[in-house]
Amino acid sequence: MKKLLVLGFSLLFSFYVQAQDARREAVESLLTSMQMDSMMESMYNQMQQSIVKNSPQTR
Repeated sequence: MKKLLVLGFSLLFSFYVQAQDARREAVESLLTSMQMDSMMESMYNQMQQSIVKNSPQTR
């Protein structure tokens, strides 16, 4: 009976650790995708500004 309890607790603990790892990976991937989004947005804004500067209508 005691062995079953220990086994159950160890299984629960391993599941908990795996869940923590998965959550950390999800948060990290979310953060990297947000960084990529902001980088793409700034590049897009720079391109738009250069297009507006170089367009003949604004001269």
